[in-house]
Amino acid sequence: MTIGTNGVTFATQSLAKANSYMSSKLYKATREIQNNTILNRATIELLGADIPCTLTELVGRNWKTAVEVAFRITLFLVTSFFIPLLFIPILNKLAAKKSGLPENFKKLFYNQFEDLIPEKRTKEGNEEFKQKLIAMEGQEKVNEILGDDVDKHEQKLEEFKQKIVKAKTNVVKKDILYSGLLTYLVPWVQVWFSKSLLGVVGYTGETDLLSESQQEESASFHEKTKYIKFGLGILPTVFGSNWYSNQVQKAATSFDSELKESKFLSFVKKHIKQFDYYKAIYAQRLNLAGTFLFGGDCGFLLASRSLNEFIERCLRLSVFWPTMFFGVEWVNFKLSDKHDKKYDTQIIDHNSPKELGIKKVKNLAMLETELKQAENEDDEIKIDMISKTMKAQMKNYWLSILIDSALMGVGLTAANIAGTKIRVEKFGIY
Repeated sequence: MTIGTNGVTFATQSLAKANSYMSSKLYKATREIQNNTILNRATIELLGADIPCTLTELVGRNWKTAVEVAFRITLFLVTSFFIPLLFIPILNKLAAKKSGLPENFKKLFYNQFEDLIPEKRTKEGNEEFKQKLIAMEGQEKVNEILGDDVDKHEQKLEEFKQKIVKAKTNVVKKDILYSGLLTYLVPWVQVWFSKSLLGVVGYTGETDLLSESQQEESASFHEKTKYIKFGLGILPTVFGSNWYSNQVQKAATSFDSELKESKFLSFVKKHIKQFDYYKAIYAQRLNLAGTFLFGGDCGFLLASRSLNEFIERCLRLSVFWPTMFFGVEWVNFKLSDKHDKKYDTQIIDHNSPKELGIKKVKNLAMLETELKQAENEDDEIKIDMISKTMKAQMKNYWLSILIDSALMGVGLTAANIAGTKIRVEKFGIY
């Protein structure tokens, strides 16, 4: 331990600085956002893309386009993030009943796919699963499903696991179907909103570039075919949700060796945890991918009112997909990894497995736990290092959202605005 000139340990000084930093409003807000998956995703969506996109439309085009975009974004957030939080608990109960799972179990869907895969069908794996069940539900409830015959416990656990897999994949199927249909409707509702309430004929992004007759001409194909397009677009959502969930079930119930011929199934199995629901209600990225792929994206493209709007939306989707999978998390990882190597901090959690190829970045709550441990050990070097790590972590978190905002929100929108203007004015495309 090193003593300062006034008899105060440097560890105490470092801890005092850390505590002062942690008491700031920005720190507390950031910690709360990072520690809540739903709030974190909403923050990334709103600040990383949605708000800057709306403001860029307002500055680069007109207020009607900005209102239209804000309306569509709000509906997408409601249908893909918030409404499912209400109906997924209902889906859980229905799936549990359909699969014959015990009604008195309170945390059935907290059981993770990783604990249910065939590779865990071993004596050790079953015992580990049993202990997790006991921790969640209690010894008495677990004894009820296992019975008194110890020799049959292995078989009973296997049957119980199979029922949970069936129930969980049923929830995936219904969630993607219902959420997909809701997100599919969003662009069509947006078109109605623009035409009925904003009085816009055709694509609002062309309002300042075309005369009224040209706008009507631009939207003529859409007007003639909109009912056919709307009907056909529902088919991928209905059949796609069924196919997608079946792939999840197959991957979750098959050994790795049985899936090696299929790159897609191998990918699903490798990232099977991405199909679990946070706190049994909030969809992870690969579940959301199914919702948008088979629902929202179909509507997004088919509801296009002109060629220029279709081109813009294709470009937006081409950027959206890599951003959804890697975007902010990948940028945050790269920034943090670079900072760790340069300043000897420890923002990257090397003990946690990668998620979609990205190493996990410690959140502020994790770093606070490490700081408390260092405080108990009175380790001045570790306290100082963790204090620096916390500052860098918070800076990188907001910087990664800012970069996403500049690229996805401002940059992509500005590119679309410029592209449409060039196509209309120089090539007469509308």
